[in-house]
Amino acid sequence: RRYGFTREVDKLVCPADGSVVVVARQERGLLKSYQWPPPEKSARKAKKLPVEGGDVPETPKTDAEADNRMDEGVTSPSVRSRSQVEAHVFTPEPAFVNRCAKVLKEGMTFGIATDDHWAQRRESMKTARLHLKKQQLQRKRTGSQVDGSAEASDDQESKPPTPAPVVESDDEDPSKVDVEKLEFGQFWLAFSDDSRFSARVDHEAAFPDGMRRYDPGTVTPGVVVSYSLYSGFTLQIFADGSIMQTWPIPSTLDPPKPDPRPTGFRPPPRVKSAPAERHFLPGCPEDIEVSRMIYGHGVVCRRLLSGRIEVMFENGTSATRNPEQAEVEARWE
Repeated sequence: RRYGFTREVDKLVCPADGSVVVVARQERGLLKSYQWPPPEKSARKAKKLPVEGGDVPETPKTDAEADNRMDEGVTSPSVRSRSQVEAHVFTPEPAFVNRCAKVLKEGMTFGIATDDHWAQRRESMKTARLHLKKQQLQRKRTGSQVDGSAEASDDQESKPPTPAPVVESDDEDPSKVDVEKLEFGQFWLAFSDDSRFSARVDHEAAFPDGMRRYDPGTVTPGVVVSYSLYSGFTLQIFADGSIMQTWPIPSTLDPPKPDPRPTGFRPPPRVKSAPAERHFLPGCPEDIEVSRMIYGHGVVCRRLLSGRIEVMFENGTSATRNPEQAEVEARWE
């Protein structure tokens, strides 16, 4: 049921401006392959009753034929049109659904996709909200039980309880919006030279963990813009004005040189001696730069292949941090 059932529906639209719009829906797997009978129908009603007058008539193919048979007095439950039969066909719900919509125009392809990271954050917010609500209900029940036992044990006349002070909550503020109800997507654009551009909402900075409601008049989420080339170089611009550059590791390393020795050559046995000195050290010329972060206030942070971090401040000072041996070995593995 997980991989044996697949279905794909594609829709193609060609507007007058020369663009092409493709909408696809892909389904895979089944949640359940059968339908439970309704509870109000008993086994007696589900049995097929015999038809008076002999054999069961053939199922009509059209609605008009079914109406004619009803006019003739045939009231058998088998007298149903094909449309009525298809209306009762069980359609199983798919286990996985993938929707995709893209537009092709002038050598470019663009569309809007779901932000998976935001979907995970929304699910965690929902789980935390339900857990908090459950704890509040448990505290309320515990408090009512304690109050009831205290009133039963007290024989004297008790004074009327003092009303609790009214505390204004953010949930009652109509100007604020639930963060959990927001839906964010990701815009992507593919060029003809295989480079890509994408933009999404910087929800990590605008809505930190634990924030349930926000005021749209005071909080304005920013945008994270990303541009990547065919070579693997990626440029990211964040909402706070910082810029991050990332280089691919395979393209920066030199390709292996061919072996100049003839085929079948066997080197002489090595003499056991002291272990060779390691030439690769953090900060050496072979320790290439893999990413660079440029902050809005003028600070530059470089990360090298070995894990070495170099920070250069706007006043000319710098700071470095070399990784430990265990960190370098783990990175190479």
